[in-house]
Amino acid sequence: RAIARAAAALRACHGTLRLGDALVLAVARERDAELLTFDARLRRFSGPRPEGL
Repeated sequence: RAIARAAAALRACHGTLRLGDALVLAVARERDAELLTFDARLRRFSGPRPEGL
């Protein structure tokens, strides 16, 4: 549930973020893992986390 909530919060903060991308990003953050991607849209999420995530 924590991952689902984190993905929902990411989508709420970033309306253009697709559900699948939000889930991948939420899992990486939950597991404190580095996210490797060629997707330029996801690269902008490598910065600080929004408050509460």
